[in-house]
Amino acid sequence: MKRILYVDCCIRGDESRTRRLAARLVDGLGGRPYLNVETVRLMECNLTPLNAGEVELRNRLVSEGCFEDPFFGATRQFASADIIIIAAPFWDFSFPSLLRVYLERMCVSQMTFHYNEKGETVGDCRASRMIYVTTRGGYTGVMPSGYPNLAVEYLKAFCQMLGIARFDSVEAEGLDIYGNDPEEILKTAQRQADRLLAELLSGVKDV
Repeated sequence: MKRILYVDCCIRGDESRTRRLAARLVDGLGGRPYLNVETVRLMECNLTPLNAGEVELRNRLVSEGCFEDPFFGATRQFASADIIIIAAPFWDFSFPSLLRVYLERMCVSQMTFHYNEKGETVGDCRASRMIYVTTRGGYTGVMPSGYPNLAVEYLKAFCQMLGIARFDSVEAEGLDIYGNDPEEILKTAQRQADRLLAELLSGVKDV
């Protein structure tokens, strides 16, 4: 059975257009006997940035090999997923800081990556791919006509570090631009999600 981890960072909840777009993928993956979809709603996790005490605890647990400690529960879940789907809106050139806090806690040496003899990072995550779902009211691109999209570059680098070979994104932009039809834009992005879903199902279904 393949494990799908869905990380929901849609701050506006059910009003979120990003969550609506992500549902096209997640709902299509659910209810299949060969797939186990696990959902993590970051807004319900009481996440905070790592403080000095937690960094010290993390380092001690790693040095002692205590990777089954509850402190690493979310990290174990992340490391063992076969496919990771992240849904987060475009905020301030990137994504909500809550997602950054979560990803920070996923970076644990000897769990999701390790260092080789040259001091280079080698990824240890089981996942073969990550799918990033996002929406934005405006456009990204070269300033001043658009804003830089640091989210995609960040997540690509994150995947490279943790050994996640493939990164895909499903994006809808220009939703709040006067004269645009947001529903049509979302439908176009949903069709992209449908194609990706079909590809996923053909690749993970037990034969």
